[in-house]
Amino acid sequence: MLRACLDALPIDERTGVEYASEVPGASHACGHDGQIATLVGALVLLSEFNPGIQAYGLFQPAEEMDTGARAVLEAGLLEDLRPEVALGFHGYPGLDAGTIGVSPGPVMGSITTIRCRVAGRGGHGAEPHLTADALTAAAALVLDWQVALSRRVDPRQSMVLSVGRLSSGVTANVVPGEAEIDATLRCLDPAIEDDLRRIVADVVRGVEARTGTTVALSAEQVVPAVVNDPVAAGLVADAVVETLGRAALVEATPTLGGDDFAWLMHRVRGCYFFIGERQRDRPPYGWHDPAYDLDEESLVYGSAVLAAAAARVREGGSM
Repeated sequence: MLRACLDALPIDERTGVEYASEVPGASHACGHDGQIATLVGALVLLSEFNPGIQAYGLFQPAEEMDTGARAVLEAGLLEDLRPEVALGFHGYPGLDAGTIGVSPGPVMGSITTIRCRVAGRGGHGAEPHLTADALTAAAALVLDWQVALSRRVDPRQSMVLSVGRLSSGVTANVVPGEAEIDATLRCLDPAIEDDLRRIVADVVRGVEARTGTTVALSAEQVVPAVVNDPVAAGLVADAVVETLGRAALVEATPTLGGDDFAWLMHRVRGCYFFIGERQRDRPPYGWHDPAYDLDEESLVYGSAVLAAAAARVREGGSM
């Protein structure tokens, strides 16, 4: 099963190219249009040169919402198709076109969404001793999480907690009685995920005790880590060398970005790899950039490697 993502992002495109998005507030700023073209190309190659291979193309929606892969599973698609191997891929502007990043083991992080609702008691800014300051408690959470995670987690582990939203208060002279925090917690090693959530909860209890507030905490895993099967990764690496030459094969640098392809890999052995698509003669750029664009030669290389990898899976026999 070969999978590509369909969805765009709620971002106005600022590339200035003639084929730019014509939909206000929406563009393929993560290169999923390139993924679609790459998968179509691979299926055409397989149908022409390896017609005996039973390969399925999965054009998956809602990866950016982290709900698409689970919808595929809930629809029973894997039970219907029973794929032996799942291959996923993504264009990567950190690599030149003509290079492919492949590695066994973790290549993309798990994502856990942290939400806190802090309940205190509001009051006059001149009399904080009569209040339970929810804003101060929220600020303490933001800082204490960073301290606790940096001191209680092995520094050799790839892990990050980033707070994206803190909301509280209405005016300068009123101590807020409520606050809200939204954050994202990411790591590469599934073995430490429970420990990370435990540390986050420990900090919450400490802040409650110090500030007299009550904190409602939720920690929902949105996607698990993408962990490549070593045999599947080896087959993809061999396909790269066979198709593009040894110089094209590079080690995939793990990223704490996530992909819901991980849910599919919980059910099917697979490999997720990166197709170099960096445009020359422009400053470094990354995913979700309003000026995101790709070197279109990468589409040809990606299709060839994807088709060759599917052929190698079949030639390699049972996984």
